Amino acid sequence: MNAGIQSRRAGLAVHGVGLIIAAGYVAVLLATAGDVGFSRDEGFYFTASEHYMRWFDLLGEDRQTAVTQQVVDRHWRMNSEHPPLMKVLFGLSWKLFAQKLDWMRESTAFRFPGMVMGGLLLYLVVVFGTRIADIRVGVFAALALALMPRFFYHAHLNCFDVPMATMWFAVMAAFHRSLTSWKWAIVTGVLWGLALATKLNAFFIPVVLIVYWLVRYFSEFRLRGGSRGGGRLALPGVPLALFAMLVIGPLVLYALWPWLWFDTLNRFGGYLGFHKHHPYYNIAYFGVTYFEPPFPISYPFVMTLVTAPFVTMVTAFVGMGERLVTSARRIFPALGPLPLETLERERARRGLNFFLALNMLVPILIIAWPSTPIFGGTKHWLPAWPFIALFAGFGFRAASDGIARLLEKAPGIMRSVKGGRHVAAAALGAVLLVPAAQQTEVSHPFGLSHYTMLVGETPGSADAGMCRQFWGFTTGSALDWLNENVKPRSRVFFHDTAWDSFRMFQRDGSLRGDIHWGGQVEGSDVAMVHWEHHMSGIEYSIWTAYDTVTPSRVVTHQGVPILIIYSSR
Repeated sequence: MNAGIQSRRAGLAVHGVGLIIAAGYVAVLLATAGDVGFSRDEGFYFTASEHYMRWFDLLGEDRQTAVTQQVVDRHWRMNSEHPPLMKVLFGLSWKLFAQKLDWMRESTAFRFPGMVMGGLLLYLVVVFGTRIADIRVGVFAALALALMPRFFYHAHLNCFDVPMATMWFAVMAAFHRSLTSWKWAIVTGVLWGLALATKLNAFFIPVVLIVYWLVRYFSEFRLRGGSRGGGRLALPGVPLALFAMLVIGPLVLYALWPWLWFDTLNRFGGYLGFHKHHPYYNIAYFGVTYFEPPFPISYPFVMTLVTAPFVTMVTAFVGMGERLVTSARRIFPALGPLPLETLERERARRGLNFFLALNMLVPILIIAWPSTPIFGGTKHWLPAWPFIALFAGFGFRAASDGIARLLEKAPGIMRSVKGGRHVAAAALGAVLLVPAAQQTEVSHPFGLSHYTMLVGETPGSADAGMCRQFWGFTTGSALDWLNENVKPRSRVFFHDTAWDSFRMFQRDGSLRGDIHWGGQVEGSDVAMVHWEHHMSGIEYSIWTAYDTVTPSRVVTHQGVPILIIYSSR
């Protein structure tokens, strides 16, 4: 009885730690959200969310009219190339926290659900990491993920990338539980439906799980002979969660997406077709701007290495090595037998290392395929990053255990310190995480422009010809200058910043209301260039129109020009 109570208390403590980390992270995101300018995609989602909220308003007033095809199409056609779940949450947050309670600026309220998803992912990493290993792995992994500069940037946004990483991880964690519980199989099916309603990446989740099942249970496949020498293949039991996903997942997607309620097959086919034939936007990579396939296979691997903190990646490689060696010793005792307790634990968790590695690699390999568009930088394989962080957690545990063994043999003051093992582990954690925190702090608010020391940080990346930014988000870093220096009623060419994002700046009050939108350089009074390799033509046109090559303002990150602003007079 006492053991059971202690176990429950320990479990509650883990959940408590996870919630504290999640809440703290969301608080930091809220405090820094105003520094991060709006990306192009965010502007589209602001508008789509408002369209959806108007439909919900009508649904409450006149349900019979609201569910007709004409009305549904009018409200849900906007941005129908993406599923609705996060846009609905963005809109509900906006209506509650900005419109009704007036607790947040409009943009912050729209962004808040994405921030909560980022915090939820950290909580899930703590809980799952503790369950498969111990609390050191879970906590370190969550903090390592939180302190990845690109993750920190994306966690601020009114976008789907961090939410998709959260849903992917949630499905995988639930599936892992479902191997011993039919209730978790049902949960897995529901979560996959929510993932389908979040972003297209969710369609790759069953692929990962089927590959895991085939490899993990390969030894249980049997060829049974028939009475006349024939044979048939006997399959091991198929995880119940896969059946639950097949049945429940599509139903959840259909229920949550009114756009699919009419002409379902054609519209679903159109949704898939949009992404199958997605435009090949450009990206710069080591001095080459790629506009069309084949794209370099190395891209997602190298970009992970040069954007995630170097010390975090080293710790993750240590964790991968430790997991590989431990698995090898379990399978081949001649390599060095494991302690009995460790051996039993590893046998009970057989297949776990492959499960983690598969989830880490598949999102990256999808982007590494030469015909897959790579315009999204690291955001398109964010689902891999929590699993990289978990391997970093294993690396931290291996290193802290090694230090503990040294302390046990060491004479002197460290042996006399009460809880010396815990003190040493905390010190090691600080040594490994402080550099990552420093990198994240330096990167803000230029998350998409920042690179790590492996490539010489942002100046080194510029010398190497890497992409400095995309999405036009750095306009947010020029708002103070625009407000102070642009003459009343002037027309500004905002370049890569979308109209919807420009309007949100004004709705928030961060950009003067008398500043007008200029759709092109000609006729504008002020023009900006979001610096990318392929944008040089825009700058040339500004020089010609304004008869000057001298900018009025240059926004830089670590000395590298990111946003260049010209004035016509």
